[in-house]
Amino acid sequence: MNVNQILPLIATAFLLIVVFAQIFQKPKSQSWIGPFIISILLLLYSAYTITLEGPLGFWANHTKDFWGNQIWFDLLISIGTAFIVLLKRFKAQNMNVITWFVLVLASGSIGLLAMVARLLYLEAKGRQKG
Repeated sequence: MNVNQILPLIATAFLLIVVFAQIFQKPKSQSWIGPFIISILLLLYSAYTITLEGPLGFWANHTKDFWGNQIWFDLLISIGTAFIVLLKRFKAQNMNVITWFVLVLASGSIGLLAMVARLLYLEAKGRQKG
């Protein structure tokens, strides 16, 4: 197996661990730290990938066949769904949703994770004051 075959398996295991850990533990005031760290790690990995393959390398993968299209649609639907479901909470924390949406459109999950981290941070900060 090469690194491009191993990394998706590691990412899948990581997802399962994170999700099940969240299901079975109580919410914490530092719950924003996880999405923040993952956002930074994905940003660093993406920067590395961009230096190797260029800033638009992803587009060739999404336009070469039906699987590429399906993955692109899946990403757009997932990001759109997360954004819409959380929109009321973003607004309640006076987050600039247009600016954040532009960041999410430009960076995908990197921006979405950063936005969720910011939301969780502001909500925890608000609970500490109240």
